[in-house]
Amino acid sequence: MQMTVLFRVFYDTRNWMGIICTLNDPSKYETIPTLNRVQLILDSLSFSQVGQLDYEITFQLLKYLKHEEEYLPWFAALSGWKKIDDLLKRTPKHEVFQNNMRDMLSCVYSKFRNMDEKVNGYENIQLQSLVISRACEYQTKDCIQRVLDIFRKWMKSIDPDNNNILPKELKDTICIQAIRYGGEEEWNFLWERYQCSNLQLEKDNMIFALGCTPIESLLLRYLNWSLDESIIPREYASAVFSSVTLNEAGFLVAKEFLYCKIADIYEYYQRQGDSLITYVYYIAYQMKTKEELEEFQSFITKSSSYFKESDIDINDITATITGNIEWTSKFYNRIVQNE
Repeated sequence: MQMTVLFRVFYDTRNWMGIICTLNDPSKYETIPTLNRVQLILDSLSFSQVGQLDYEITFQLLKYLKHEEEYLPWFAALSGWKKIDDLLKRTPKHEVFQNNMRDMLSCVYSKFRNMDEKVNGYENIQLQSLVISRACEYQTKDCIQRVLDIFRKWMKSIDPDNNNILPKELKDTICIQAIRYGGEEEWNFLWERYQCSNLQLEKDNMIFALGCTPIESLLLRYLNWSLDESIIPREYASAVFSSVTLNEAGFLVAKEFLYCKIADIYEYYQRQGDSLITYVYYIAYQMKTKEELEEFQSFITKSSSYFKESDIDINDITATITGNIEWTSKFYNRIVQNE
């Protein structure tokens, strides 16, 4: 079997189980070419997401990743997990999901855990960055400690702006995870590096990383700063809000900030409704319960005057939440039973 054209193939259960048997055998999985493994991962996740394939089959298939060593299959799998990860955030089962992901990543992480060692080959470099990012995100203790150690070593270096000791390919990943698991000292250090940097891409990445802290007081200060152009350029304001919203610890902080500061945000963007809608969408995308929908609708009703000039239909954003609720209602119990 070798893929020559990109299209989805739906197998019957017997064929899926045969594929799973081959993939989960460390001595046989490579008999299925890499791109075909990628396609099987994408297909199983896509079919499960729309209810055409039981998640139990998908989870059995993805167990083979314990011995997968190539970038593309890992990228496909971890990208595909995003919907499930988002679903389980802020639920009792998210910790179980993280435990399973740590277990799945353990072998490939052990190969790339040494962040100071040079990795050869473009795909291996990409794989190392991806694996370290996710291993830390799913709270692998060794990964967290290594990231903090190397970041703190940078903090102690002489002239850190001209002597950045972080491995070039891992710099962005290390900054994000160091802020996620570090404290106020790490945050203030990176904020200083942002202020001193003259590189646009570097500043973009630092703006995102700074929103990843779990410290609520820092997040609230950061959000307030984003509406002060003397501190953070106006073009970065929505990026700050987006970063905080995507942060599991920051979602409620960002939501409350939007609800309380909507008038200030509206005025800051010179009464441009479409700019404000961007903030609303970032919040709505993370919502997945009926209670959150009702709260959101109440907020929109009270704040309707701010959206009159927008070309974007607020109902489309509400439909995003409704879709999240329907998907959660249909699949949450199935997923947690298989976790």
